[in-house]
Amino acid sequence: MHATALRTTLFAVLACGVSANASAQRSLSRYPLTTVVRISDDSAARHVASADSSVRHDSAAIAPVAPVAPAMISLRPSRSPKVFFGLMAAGVTAVRAFHLDSDPGGYKDGMRTYTDFPDKGVHALAAWALTNAGVDMKLSPWKSAATVVGAGVGYEFAQGYVSKYDIAADAIGAVSAAAWRHWRASR
Repeated sequence: MHATALRTTLFAVLACGVSANASAQRSLSRYPLTTVVRISDDSAARHVASADSSVRHDSAAIAPVAPVAPAMISLRPSRSPKVFFGLMAAGVTAVRAFHLDSDPGGYKDGMRTYTDFPDKGVHALAAWALTNAGVDMKLSPWKSAATVVGAGVGYEFAQGYVSKYDIAADAIGAVSAAAWRHWRASR
């Protein structure tokens, strides 16, 4: 039996629920996914053959099937982190190039700067949301937070007046979200 045929069959049986042979499916259904996947190709054939007396090792009892790759199972690394980095860079570039949110400064800046809305709260909540979006796009919580803080710094420089309080609010929101997601994942 070829290792490729066994690997293809194991993929089809475990991931897709498709089996070329009923006895092979009964043999493999006794073992959890992690047990079967951790076995090397050659030893898997002997393991399956010894577990079910109707399966002979030297025969083609496990018939090869065509490789099947369902849409929900990705066989390559996710591109989501690169998309997230690109979106953060594109946002900062758009603010710089098109002057989307210019800030000329000239006012007393602080954590309680007077505006029509809670400016520092908006910065913190936006950083929280963006950090969570990065984690949802397969980034680690801390890499996502670092990316959001970096984008926040870039945003401040791109709009003209650099507010250290806005950067601090971004950092508080991003680090809080990263700590939250890290804690939730460890439970």
